[in-house]
Amino acid sequence: MSIKLLIVDDYDAMRNDIKSFVSKQPDIEVVGEAKDGETGVELARKLSPDVVLMDISMPKLSGIEAAGNILRNNPAARIIILSTHSDKRFVEAGLKAGVLGYVLKTSIFDDLVPALRAVMANELFLSPKITDVKIGDYTKQPPEADDSVSET
Repeated sequence: MSIKLLIVDDYDAMRNDIKSFVSKQPDIEVVGEAKDGETGVELARKLSPDVVLMDISMPKLSGIEAAGNILRNNPAARIIILSTHSDKRFVEAGLKAGVLGYVLKTSIFDDLVPALRAVMANELFLSPKITDVKIGDYTKQPPEADDSVSET
């Protein structure tokens, strides 16, 4: 089964690099490309891709807003946010919008294919540096009493 991928990023070079990279995978097919969030939403509706790889910062409609629009039209869509931002505010906004993946541009060529396969299995995928940010928040907090967990 081939993964139908829609790439939405305002930088031509990034879209071309991603397309070139994933075209080497026998089970991934790029079915469309868009330069902005509005066009991405429109193409997602027309093309029904399995996965939308969506830049977070774009003209006309942000990746988070576009993801929400796509998921309202097609709740089965799987969306991966692509970003330079590892700040938890961006990650949480994406997760609240319903995205299944968040990949950092700095590690795209390491993380993209595993992310695509994970979201196709309806699993959450966060770039490892994102996971470190999220886990780091919990390890900095004082422990709370939890009677549900015991060592017996």
